[in-house]
Amino acid sequence: MEGSDPMSITNLKIPYKVSPPLVAVLALVASPTYGQALEEIIVTAQKRVESAQEIPLTVAVVSGETLDQFSINNATDLANSVPGLEISPAPQGLSSPKIRGLGTGVGAENMEQSVGLFLDGVWTGKTRDLQSALFDVGRIEVIKGTQTSQLGKNTSLGAIMVMSKRPEDENGGFAQAEYDFELGSTILSGAGNIATDFGNYRLAVNLVQEEGFVENQRVGGDDPEREQNSVRISGLWNPGDRATIYASYTYDDRDVTGMSFEVSEDPTGWYEGLTGDTDTSLNNKRKTWTSYASDGKDFDEQEGHRAVLEFAYDVNDSLDFTSLTGYSEYDNTRFFDADFSTLDYLEQYKETEFDQFSQEFRLNGTAFDEVLDYVAGFYYMENHFESYQHTNFMDTGVFIPVPVAPGIYAATGPASGPSQYEQDIETWSVYGNGAFQLGDRWRLTLGIRYTDETKDLENWSSIYDEDESSFYFGLDPENGVFLPIPPAALPPGAPATFYEIVSAPFESTDLPWDEDNIDGSINLQYQFDSGNVYASWARGSKSGGYSTSAGPDADPFDTEEAETVELGFKSELLDGELRLNAALFHTEIDNFQSVQFVGTGFQSSAIPVETQGFEFESLWAATANLTMGLAATYADAERTDTGFTPAGAPEWTASLSVDHGMDLGSNYELRTNALVNYSGEEFTQGMETYEAPSLVLVDLRVALSPINSQWELALMARNLLDEQKFVFGFPFPVLGATYGTSLGSLNRPRTVAIQARYNF
Repeated sequence: MEGSDPMSITNLKIPYKVSPPLVAVLALVASPTYGQALEEIIVTAQKRVESAQEIPLTVAVVSGETLDQFSINNATDLANSVPGLEISPAPQGLSSPKIRGLGTGVGAENMEQSVGLFLDGVWTGKTRDLQSALFDVGRIEVIKGTQTSQLGKNTSLGAIMVMSKRPEDENGGFAQAEYDFELGSTILSGAGNIATDFGNYRLAVNLVQEEGFVENQRVGGDDPEREQNSVRISGLWNPGDRATIYASYTYDDRDVTGMSFEVSEDPTGWYEGLTGDTDTSLNNKRKTWTSYASDGKDFDEQEGHRAVLEFAYDVNDSLDFTSLTGYSEYDNTRFFDADFSTLDYLEQYKETEFDQFSQEFRLNGTAFDEVLDYVAGFYYMENHFESYQHTNFMDTGVFIPVPVAPGIYAATGPASGPSQYEQDIETWSVYGNGAFQLGDRWRLTLGIRYTDETKDLENWSSIYDEDESSFYFGLDPENGVFLPIPPAALPPGAPATFYEIVSAPFESTDLPWDEDNIDGSINLQYQFDSGNVYASWARGSKSGGYSTSAGPDADPFDTEEAETVELGFKSELLDGELRLNAALFHTEIDNFQSVQFVGTGFQSSAIPVETQGFEFESLWAATANLTMGLAATYADAERTDTGFTPAGAPEWTASLSVDHGMDLGSNYELRTNALVNYSGEEFTQGMETYEAPSLVLVDLRVALSPINSQWELALMARNLLDEQKFVFGFPFPVLGATYGTSLGSLNRPRTVAIQARYNF
């Protein structure tokens, strides 16, 4: 490196996430081609600048150009385009990422994820940061498999690295507008770059007004509607020949009104009999209301701030020093109809606050006449999280006769009460990674990391403002004739009131947790003329502690420990016109931290799981104007103690991409881009419940621009075939575990938009 950091590389212009089955590959190899060599893809997955074809890891790279072209401005849309990555939308914006069929579930916000999220090189500690807007992005690296020794704890299944575009040496920028004809959504974005003698500066703005697609038949309008405004200011300075300073500040404000979840299944007819509502299938219609809002709508507001400061210094020709400082915070307020139905018996209000500071010092160097490439570093992080929740149960006083046992019914209410907690985490680690060149063709890489972590869960309590719910003998429930049961007459250990089933009370509790871990990795790589083969082993960890989805009497979670073995090869054939990669993988976790909704609340457990399978990846420059690719991931994920398939784990996912350019005369170009993304059948909840069918999403974009690319006018369709499927489901809150009634949501329907872009 010469005064620059690996994270500054942003000019990646190829959509990279492609690979065919063997028959198609052989056909490509046998075919005569008249293309040109593929562009090199540069990544920083190992904290050093490297070609994606040379590193012994499975890395899918999505370019900023692809994100802009297809308006991929959130994490869910990103996952649709990367085989092996799953991010299902969940209530309250708590979706969690899964790689190769495994990932931490939703529900306990104080728990970390098994798939780490890095924004401009800085790890972020909360799943709600997945709601941050993707804008003015240079590239996204999705790194699959255990990465703890390289990237730190809580990457035991992989990592998502989002790299923003950095200021450039020339003045310029762009402005882009998009209008969707189907739903009426609009997106305005742009960036401007100013180059001066006193540094380079960049301003990027992204304004999203996304309309809903699920009709709320009770309060009107369409759910969910999203308004998200984001801005980033960054600067890049070179104080001297050896030093580089990069600084950025990002502001993100996101308001979401309504949710897409609706009653999806009523096999026993309980919900229909109780409400008279016969609409119990997914059809983009819902009937919800909450007293927390004047208009009765669910609401989710989040305001976030993020700052990054990076100092890079070339000590000499063989040693670079980097300091990376990160700070982030957000405030979130949300309230919603927590029964997600036309019933009015459960609603919640939540406030959360989060702030995090991290500091990393890193040395990148070579030694022994470039026989050894090494990375060594120190990392420190502290964050603070606060959560407050208020729950209303049966606040309307409407009686719902719910059988608890023969002749016993749960009664009305009202009942309400708050719960809260705080959590502080302090982590420090030292790490090292060395790549030894063993002769001309062999390369051995060793990595190790030691981590010490303290986690304090404090002021954790759940109390009642009031609780008039109780149990009754069901003498004549249809006519409302009931006999209250004295608490002393209930079975030993039974809750005294029905609300205790929803939220059992407990006094303020403090629970400390301390742990230290040693994680490592070994990789052996052999280089041949057109590529390389590799074998790797990696051990990674994810923090243990206490889950707030359970009560304080529950046992703590042990540290999650994962081991991944991978065999792979990467190659470039036909004079660099065909890129072909493949890998076999196996990941095993003994104390996998599982969270799932079971109707009466979130159930947390430590279970044994594994996933195994293979990946293909290829890209072919068929002609000078045509590039095609096909990617596929097969992941057989399993809970090994029961044989059940985990939630959100389709066996097959695949992606096909086509990029074609055609000159129109001597002044204009017509460019066509197509993406076809496939996801196989999957269960949306644990214990193999709520099965969703396979889904094919077709995206198509046709753009006209002059040869100099000063402007572009495009027509773009997402989900062109208007395919929708059950993408997230769960039991009906409180009552669903007994009666089998469920809730769910569909993916967004077809959208057709016009895009206009001007480059200056």
